[in-house]
Amino acid sequence: AGYCDLVPEARGVLEETCRRENIPLHIADLSHLTITRETGHGSNFTYEGQNWSVALAGRHQVYNALTALMLVRCLREAGLDLPDEGVARGLAQASLTGRMEIVREDPVCILDGAHNPGKMAALMDSLAELYPGRGRITIMGIMERKAHAACTALAARGSRVFIAVPAEEGTDLSLPTAQLAQEAMPFCPEVYCCPTAREGARLARSLAGKDEIILACGSMYLLEEAKKGFLDPI
Repeated sequence: AGYCDLVPEARGVLEETCRRENIPLHIADLSHLTITRETGHGSNFTYEGQNWSVALAGRHQVYNALTALMLVRCLREAGLDLPDEGVARGLAQASLTGRMEIVREDPVCILDGAHNPGKMAALMDSLAELYPGRGRITIMGIMERKAHAACTALAARGSRVFIAVPAEEGTDLSLPTAQLAQEAMPFCPEVYCCPTAREGARLARSLAGKDEIILACGSMYLLEEAKKGFLDPI
């Protein structure tokens, strides 16, 4: 089973490899997909006339669910008995900590560990689809070894406020907050530095306007501290 939204170059490599190895390849046909509902808590969709729901937010998670359905198809062809009811229950109950995870509703506070340009671009697309026209405050920390400039540009562009924090406290592997803030400045009019993700999350809540969303992203390491700041009394 292959992911249904691969770039043409990657799909070509996958198809050629499967032909060479004589491996059947199942990739969902997006022309047979209809997404009927998208929210911050998941999506409903129809594929080849059958209804499904996935508890993970974002268009890319629908595509991931389709990949899982193609894998189920492969396993059935291999003789496994996988009832639709069990497959549907698994998709509807699946969860991923730190992937478009909403931890507060007023204001909406979201955790996502996106830390490379591909994941960051998918996250930004999901936010635009789910929260169109709503302002965003972004809290971000990232490891120095990552493609930080590209990630920062994606996260800062469209943010009303950008707050730079350490990706992980107590280590020198994080991109310094001053450098992160400098990278964000060409893309965001209001940039701050905070010494911890928790303090950054508290600052974001104090600055959030009506209907704005707050996003903490850039590293899985900072999410626990950011969550504390989202839930702290202020």
